[in-house]
Amino acid sequence: MKKSILWTSMVASLAVAGLSSNVSAANVPSNTQLSQQQNFTFNNQMEPGTIDPTLSSDVYGQRIDNDLFEGLMTVDANGNMRPGVAKSFDVSDDHLTYTFHLRKNAKWSDGSPVTAHDFVYAWERLANPNTASPYAYYIGLANVKNANAIIAGKKKPSTLGVKAINDYTFQVSLKKVTPYFVQMLANGSLMPVPQKTIEKWGDKWTNPEHIVSNGAYKLTKHIVNGRFVAKRNPLYWDDKNTVINQVTYLEIKEADSDVNRYQAGGEDMTGWRLPPNPVFTQLQNQYPNQLKITPDLSTEYMAFNVRKKKLSDPKVRRAISYGFDRDIISKDVLGPAFSPLYTFAPTKTANYAPIQTQQEKLSPQERYKLARKWLKEAGFDKNHPLQINLLYASSPMLKKVNTAIASMLSTNIGVNVTISNQDWKSYLNTTQETNNWDVAVSGWSGDYNDPMTFYSILTPNGSENTGHWNNKKYGKLLNKTGVTLDVNKRKKLYNELEKQIDKSAPVSPIYQAQATRLVKPYVQGLPMNDALNFVYTKDLYLTKHS
Repeated sequence: MKKSILWTSMVASLAVAGLSSNVSAANVPSNTQLSQQQNFTFNNQMEPGTIDPTLSSDVYGQRIDNDLFEGLMTVDANGNMRPGVAKSFDVSDDHLTYTFHLRKNAKWSDGSPVTAHDFVYAWERLANPNTASPYAYYIGLANVKNANAIIAGKKKPSTLGVKAINDYTFQVSLKKVTPYFVQMLANGSLMPVPQKTIEKWGDKWTNPEHIVSNGAYKLTKHIVNGRFVAKRNPLYWDDKNTVINQVTYLEIKEADSDVNRYQAGGEDMTGWRLPPNPVFTQLQNQYPNQLKITPDLSTEYMAFNVRKKKLSDPKVRRAISYGFDRDIISKDVLGPAFSPLYTFAPTKTANYAPIQTQQEKLSPQERYKLARKWLKEAGFDKNHPLQINLLYASSPMLKKVNTAIASMLSTNIGVNVTISNQDWKSYLNTTQETNNWDVAVSGWSGDYNDPMTFYSILTPNGSENTGHWNNKKYGKLLNKTGVTLDVNKRKKLYNELEKQIDKSAPVSPIYQAQATRLVKPYVQGLPMNDALNFVYTKDLYLTKHS
């Protein structure tokens, strides 16, 4: 007997399954006076690497993709899964086969229907090594049958465990039970993409004049390092519940400049990282009702390039990790929306009961003493100090963070540190494609609300495992965790993974953050309880204002 999940069925059954019964977009209360001009402008912070859903690996591109495209599922304001192109799905008794029933009124922006064949093409394209998607590992992590063999070039993309039963029935076969599979489905990498358009225009298919998309909005303009503009897609299946007519995605890197533009009336909402203290506290006092603090399942951490001889010794990496004070970084340098982090996954991640790591148990002075001991054992001392470069993506906030860390490492444990920064695209290329870096300060926002979205980063072949750490014990534990259905047992396994990270230090967590924004009072519908910090413009609306 199969278990069927119908989006339109009883709310209780949806709640048990962790799914939302809300299938609408903007939820506008009755008697609300809407603004005549439904044009929304906000800061998306950076020029994305790409807006091709299959290739996008940064939050900037994925934020735009969430408006332009739609996958099998999306996420509601409380972080629950809700229907996208799929109106229902069935799960086999052995939890290895998922059958999705697609909406017959879902269309591409050129008027053609969105079919199961589009999903087959998109998922095979993701796994295809010729595509070279930095997110290819994601479909392997989802345990779709044959995915890893295809990624490794050992099998053809056509052998992937996906099938179009008919135009509106899409079936996925997994190689093993995957407890978090459904939660993974809102990620942009699994969205459908238009095969004919891609084959016709190649890497130019996402240009405004060529793009075909299936989401609530269609791209109309792109000024590189300036802005993206998208307009409402009248062919979107739920267009009747969409309110915003046009959305402009600005690309203002500096948080101070972002705030200045907001104050001048040039945007309706800032980016999700306001300036650190003392400016943050000033803004809290100045705009108590406009400054919004919401969950954000993200972590900032150091990634160590273990291919570098001086960083190949775990003692050196642990010394660096123990050599600075996270409390000072999060509370003094940054502000109230930040907190120190000692585990790789944020402490409030679902299905997680984080342990207190060895480092967290010690006082700062005890940590520094241990760090100096490890450095000495690794051959570094006052006469032969360790020298490293800290690389980060250009940002005034990260400049403050890295400057503080460099100073602490020098003062506390005698490490000579230089800092350097690159624009976002160059930073990605340097860390993912070259060996020309020592330590990179990086961030990761969860793709789904489960610790696996963080711990899976450190798989040997993952594009986000930029330091190229490879630990067999960690790999075996990760595989075991991925197929464990019992939540309490998985929590214990996640803690075992954390112990391996604490012991070998391939990464060093720094802080966890909440999203902080300034939002005009007339902007309504912003999700306040979604840990993933997904904002869909179709859920927003503007009320009447002067």
